[in-house]
Amino acid sequence: MTQHIAFYGKGGVGKSTLATNLGSAMAEAGQRVLLIGCDPKADTGILLHSEETVRPILDMAASGESPTLTDIVRYGFGGIACIEVGDAMAIGECASYGINRAFTILQELKVFDELQPDCVLYDIPGETGCSGFSSPILNSLIQQAFVVTSADLMSLYAANSFFRLLERKCGSRAVSGGLIANGLTGSFEESLVNDFARQLNTRVAGAIPRSLVVRQCELYDKTVIEAAPLSNLAYSYRRLAHHLINSPLTGEQSAPQPLLPVDLKRWAKKWGDRIGELEFGIIQDGAGI
Repeated sequence: MTQHIAFYGKGGVGKSTLATNLGSAMAEAGQRVLLIGCDPKADTGILLHSEETVRPILDMAASGESPTLTDIVRYGFGGIACIEVGDAMAIGECASYGINRAFTILQELKVFDELQPDCVLYDIPGETGCSGFSSPILNSLIQQAFVVTSADLMSLYAANSFFRLLERKCGSRAVSGGLIANGLTGSFEESLVNDFARQLNTRVAGAIPRSLVVRQCELYDKTVIEAAPLSNLAYSYRRLAHHLINSPLTGEQSAPQPLLPVDLKRWAKKWGDRIGELEFGIIQDGAGI
């Protein structure tokens, strides 16, 4: 049975890099992987196939073309099939209509029947507004949704908002995945994200450390799995990929409970106090050490 897994996150959190590396690790493990990029820039799969000019589905629709499977699929590392949705503005419509139109085309082409993937990964950026949340076709496909976040406050604020939108648009069925912490610099940040997850009644499915290996491999135009397969970071991606492959298709966890803005600020202030205690050596009663 095919797993359909979506990755949401604010711009700059490293979601596309995460998706391509997890896809590479899955392919390395023998899985047939389909990666569908929903970013308007249509560049999700560039580290896999290195092609700068992949025509997205919506560009073809805008020009009146009837794309074939060969037109829209590019194969990359490990045989991963890559498809780009493209920019909804190309067809002069709002993002939600555009992405729904793209997935209608995918259904008409029987993409999932033809490619028979073991796992379909969806890269859905927050900057597309309502697109990833308001497409009935896309929402009906997603079985698990992971919100990708770093440990900075704005990413955590965005993650809290994503969970609220996912619950409203998809219901608890699609939010069983939880959080993936990306680009962490140490145990303190890991503790912060884990506590954030506890506040939302969700889990951290995996944590990827910050590493210059990511930037090095991107300069080589490849994923970490391909360009630095023996690096510690590659094994971090493999561990998370193994977890996703073997996790249940339906969520057994209770749905996350996003915090109200005032509660999120109160929680953030407590962590700010902790950082101050660590940095300045202040004990709990306020005396200096």
